[in-house]
This record gives sequence, C-alpha cells and structure tokens, in this order.
Amino acid sequence: MKLYFFRSAKEKEAAQAKRRMLENKYKKPNPDVAVVKSIKEADYIVACGGDGTFLELEQLMAHRPDLSAKLVGVACGTVNHLMNNVDDLVGFIRTADTIVHHPMRVTCVTEDGRYISRLGTNDATIHRSSNRNQACNLSVRIGCGPSQIRGEIHGDGMVAASRQGASAYYRNAGGKFIDVWSASYGTQPICDINAANLSRIVPEDTRIVIDVKDYRKRPVSVFVDNLSAINNVVRCEIQMEQHINIPVLVNRQTPFVKFNQKMAQQKVNTR
Repeated sequence: MKLYFFRSAKEKEAAQAKRRMLENKYKKPNPDVAVVKSIKEADYIVACGGDGTFLELEQLMAHRPDLSAKLVGVACGTVNHLMNNVDDLVGFIRTADTIVHHPMRVTCVTEDGRYISRLGTNDATIHRSSNRNQACNLSVRIGCGPSQIRGEIHGDGMVAASRQGASAYYRNAGGKFIDVWSASYGTQPICDINAANLSRIVPEDTRIVIDVKDYRKRPVSVFVDNLSAINNVVRCEIQMEQHINIPVLVNRQTPFVKFNQKMAQQKVNTR
C-alpha cells in the first residue's frame, strides 16, 4: 500500500499538523505500507483538510487521467462534508467503499466568440449578472431525440450538480435527491417556480445545452466549482466526462454518505 500525502496550496495549520502526523506515522519501516514522494507511484492519495482541499485534489485528478490512485479525505477543515473522520488511516482504507466520480465538462461560448472549456467535479452554475439585477432568460435542452426535455428559465439561473455536489448549492436551490451510488447528475432552476420541468435527475451520458436569450440586456456568468467566472456567456453545454474516473473512498460515517442514506430513507417513506 503506497500512500501519497497531498498538500493543498492553501493548507491551514490544523491540516498541516494532521498531514505531518500521518506522514511521520507511516514513514516508519513497514512491509505493508509506504509513504511515496511521487503522486504517480501512489495507490492512495490522502488529503487532509476540508471540502475545499478535496475539490482542489479532485480538480487535479480530473486533469490527470494518467493517475489511477484512490482518494482519501481526512477531515480537519471548516466544512468536512466530503471528508472522513479517520483515526486508523490504513484500517479505513482496507474497509472503505469506493465511489467513482466523473467530472463534468462545461463548454461556454462568449459574446465575443471565444470557446472556454472547464472541468468541474462539484457543480456548474449559470447565473444572472446584470448590473440592474434583471432576471436572466435561458432556453434549456436536456438530452436529445424523442425524450428530449425543453424549457425556459426566467429567474436567477440554473445549477447542474454531480453526485458529490448534490448536497451543496444544488440542494439549497431545491434540487432533487441524487443517489451517490447511481450514474446520474441533476439540474435545478434557480428562483423560477414555473420551470419545474427542468428540475431533473438524468443519466451521466445526458448532454445539456443552455442558450442565453437577450444576452446583451440580460447577461449571465458561468461558475464551475470554485474557479473564476466565465462572463458574457451566450451558450453553455454540459456533459459528464465518463471516460475520466476519480475513485473516492468513503464509509457509512462519511457525512455525505450519511446524508445520502437519510435522503434515500425519506424518499422510501414518502412513496
């Protein structure tokens, strides 16, 4: 078992102390466990911190399809929804389940004709950016063929979330429950009760196309994970990159898995 300890660019004191403690613990001679200095050699990449640190690592993995190591999040940050409370790291690794995440490809066309493409592991948000706080006007197509879903949004915008992003902004906007064990992702209009037909859970191979109507008067910006905004967007296309696999270790005590179990039970009880 080869461990690589990921160091975030914004590592905080608590995370640094936890990382160093674990590194020193497993640097001791052991025939079964080794700490490696190269991320390419690792079987498991360990991230100490909060959800921001984990998203940073997932972003790295999304852009490095040559890496096949499994990710382990160790909670010691402000928000630890995606992280695990781990006392025995090796024991956790040996007993944990694996969820395979896929990043979403978000491709935007801007008013000046530029194409900007980004990978996101959490969510993508298309949001109004008018100086006068005017609602945006979006034409949305989900999927293709006879089963294609069409609709318009006159409100604040829309959010598309991956399985691991389903408990954050997407859920607060009213998004439907996404099972973390399913190959699905979700879409949710923001502040438009008349666009309920666009609140969907769709298979990960579904393509979403969003055209911005009246974009000069009602401009929008697109945000992918915690990256900088893409401004003056006239079209946005979203689809999960199923050929890029990001394996993540979790157990029943991981907050986002516990949340999933709670929501799944509520869904059963309301049938």
